[in-house]
Amino acid sequence: MRGLPCCAALILLGFTATNESTASETLKQLPIREVTIFKDGTSWIRHQGELRATSGNVALDGLPSPVLGTFWASSESDEYQIAAVRAHRRSIRKEIAAVTLRDLLASNVGKTLHWTQAVGGEHHEYAGKILPKTSPDSELILVERDGATFILNPSLASNLSIEEASTKYTKPSDTKSLELSFNKPVEGAADVSISYVQNGLRWIPSYRVDIDGDGNALVQLQATIVNDFDDLDDVDANLVVGVPSFAFADHLDPISLQEGLVETASARSAGRRQAMNMMSNAIMTQSVSMDDYQGASTPQATGGDKNEDLFVFTVDNLSLKSGERIVVPIAEYSLDYTPEFKVTIPFGPPKELHRNNSYSSPNDVDIELAKPKVKSYAVLENDSAYPLTTAPALVLKNGALLGQTTMRYTPIGGSYDLELGTAVDVRVRKRDREVQRNLNAVKIAGTTYSRVETEGTILVENLRGTPIDLTVRRETYGEVTSATKGGVIRQHTGEWDDQVASYELPRWWSSYSWPIWWHSVNSFASVEWVLEMEPGDETQLGYESQYLWR
Repeated sequence: MRGLPCCAALILLGFTATNESTASETLKQLPIREVTIFKDGTSWIRHQGELRATSGNVALDGLPSPVLGTFWASSESDEYQIAAVRAHRRSIRKEIAAVTLRDLLASNVGKTLHWTQAVGGEHHEYAGKILPKTSPDSELILVERDGATFILNPSLASNLSIEEASTKYTKPSDTKSLELSFNKPVEGAADVSISYVQNGLRWIPSYRVDIDGDGNALVQLQATIVNDFDDLDDVDANLVVGVPSFAFADHLDPISLQEGLVETASARSAGRRQAMNMMSNAIMTQSVSMDDYQGASTPQATGGDKNEDLFVFTVDNLSLKSGERIVVPIAEYSLDYTPEFKVTIPFGPPKELHRNNSYSSPNDVDIELAKPKVKSYAVLENDSAYPLTTAPALVLKNGALLGQTTMRYTPIGGSYDLELGTAVDVRVRKRDREVQRNLNAVKIAGTTYSRVETEGTILVENLRGTPIDLTVRRETYGEVTSATKGGVIRQHTGEWDDQVASYELPRWWSSYSWPIWWHSVNSFASVEWVLEMEPGDETQLGYESQYLWR
C-alpha cells in the first residue's frame, strides 16, 4: 500500500478532533451590514460589530483588497477612538484535515500504530509507537518497538490502525492581520466599523415594458445581483444607477499587503466598460442545496433616492451566499408613451470607390441601401420618480411578446425612443442618380476637382390601418443643395472626426480605402422630414446633393 490507498485502509480508534486554533478573529466574523453595488462590479462594503480585545487592542486575520484610498476604520463607541490600524504578516499554526497517510502519521506522532505484515508466508500482527520522520517527503514509517527503531515500508503492511487517532494536524502558515489600537486599552470588546471599496459584487438591471396600444406603458424593473465576494446575511443593499468615479480604481491600497498595479474586475477600458453597462443577459447560475436557505430572510426593495448624479435603489434584508445569484423586483410604474415611426437611410460609398472595394460581396451595399426598414418606437415620457437605466428590455403589447431591445439611460423628466421592431406595413424605397459631372469645376490648394451632382427620391407608403407620424432621415456625403416638402437640411462642418462621431457609421465603412484628400474637401450632410400620414397615403420626397472628386 502507498499514499492515499494506505490512508484509506486505516482504522481510527477512539477518534478525537479539535477546533482550528486561531490567534484572533477574522474579517469574515465581522458582520457585513451594508453594501453599495455598482453595475460595473465595483462595490462599497461596510462591516460593523463587536470584537474581543487582546492586550487592549483588537486583531483581525484576513485582509480586504480595497481600492487605493477607500479603506476606513472607525469606532462606534464614544469611549474608544481608533488611534491606528496596522497591517502585518504573522506566523500561525493552522490545524487542517489529514487526507494522506503522510499527514495522518504526522498528526499522530507518539501514538500506537497497529499493522499486519506477511513474514515467511504467514501474516503477523505488530504494534509500535509512531516516531517523527527524518524527512518530510519520505514514504517510510518509523516506529519504536521494544526500545528499537524499526523502518516500516507501507507497501508491505496492511490493516493499519492508530489508537486514539486524530484526523487533523497542525501546519505552519503565514496570515495577514489587522491590528486596531485605540486611544486607551479596550476592556472586553470594542464596537468597530470597517469599510472599503472592492470588486466582487455587481447588479444587472432588466426591464419588462408592456404597452397597451392606447399610450400607456407598464414598466417593471428587476435586479439580478451577482455575488462573487463573500456571504451576505440580512444586509442593506444599495443598487446604484450611474457611472461611479474612482480615480485610483486600478490601484490596490497598501493596507492589503499586495504590491503593484492591478487590473480590476470592473473593466476600465472603454470598450469593456460599455459591454458591462450593456448588461448581457447571459447570467451564470449555480445550484445550491435547499438546506442553505433555511431561515434566510426575503429581500425587499424599498424605493430609491437621488444622490448627486447617482440614483440609488435600496434592497433591505438581502441574504446571498458567495457564488449565488438572486433576482429581486425593484420598481413598477406607468409611463405615457407616443407611437412613432422612424427610418434612417445611410449613405453608400461613392461609385468611384467601388473600384477599390474590398467588401466581401459588392452587391451587399446596394441591396442594404435599396431596402431601408422603418422602425416602430414607443416614445416613453419618463415622469416617474426613477431614472431609466441602460439595460435589456423585454417588450410586450397587452401581455403578448414583441421582442427584446435595449433601454438606455433617461433622466427623470426626459424621454426615450424604445424600439418595438420593424414596421413591415410602412414601405420606403429610394433611388439616386448622377445628374451632372462638372470637370475641373474647382481648384483647392493648387489641385483641381470635379463637381459631381446627384438627385434622389424617396417613396413612402403607409399600408397600416391607422395614421402614423413618420420621421425620414437621409444621410449623405458632400453637400445637400435642396430638399422638397419642407425637408430640413443639416450640413456638418468642422473636423472630420467630429462629423464621423455624429453618425452611426455603416458596416461597410472600414472596408473601403478612402482617398487621403477626400476628408479635406467633402463633409457629411443629412435631410430630415417629419410626416403625418393617413392610412393608404403615399408620399414622394426629393433632394439634390453634390460632392467633389478628382
